[in-house]
Amino acid sequence: MRRVSILLGMWLVVNACCDRETRRIQPYWLRVPDPYSLSLEATQRGQENAAIERISFEPIRDQRGNCAERTEMRVCISNVNYGFWLDLTNKAGESIRVLWPMARYVDELGAAHTLYAQQRGALPDERDKLRPPPVEIIEAGARSRPTVVPIYKQYLVASGCRDLYPYSEPLVPTRLDDKNEQQMKAYVDDLAKRQIPVKLLLPFEIDGKRYDYTFAFVLKDRWADLPKE
Repeated sequence: MRRVSILLGMWLVVNACCDRETRRIQPYWLRVPDPYSLSLEATQRGQENAAIERISFEPIRDQRGNCAERTEMRVCISNVNYGFWLDLTNKAGESIRVLWPMARYVDELGAAHTLYAQQRGALPDERDKLRPPPVEIIEAGARSRPTVVPIYKQYLVASGCRDLYPYSEPLVPTRLDDKNEQQMKAYVDDLAKRQIPVKLLLPFEIDGKRYDYTFAFVLKDRWADLPKE
């Protein structure tokens, strides 16, 4: 009888904390983007209504990502499930201002979202603590390596019953919790087939002029290499 009481007490404690309101990570959330990878292209707009210049990228050896060498700046970028890694080097003779408050993430639905950025490292445990960063000044010859995360992507999830930890959804798709595994895979397949991009819009100010970099990531289309019927 005592053993039954102990087991019943343990069941009540476990189920009391396993409430249905706490969001829980689904195993397939982590597998949905695989084996999809993202290709990268970027454009630069120096002034309003000015022509857009395409920026070529070259792979970085021994590092995930792509780099572009400009006269005033070297910029490298790589995507991760929850956001982007940037590596910025100021090659100009004066400081460069990174206009973080104006930076945006544009999802596959075309909706723009505010970004959170910090130097590489652990992200805050709570979404409420994420704040858009201020303007960053990179002095001549200096280097900045921020992690960039769309704010709306991160929240606390339950591990088991008691432990909560921060989880950031993959960049694609935007929503995970309204689809089952089969629906999610079909959705991502469709995005790849239609080549729907997600974008990182990052403005810089150099010598008093604003340059808007647009990094567009497109899921590789697995049907592109198939022979046409």
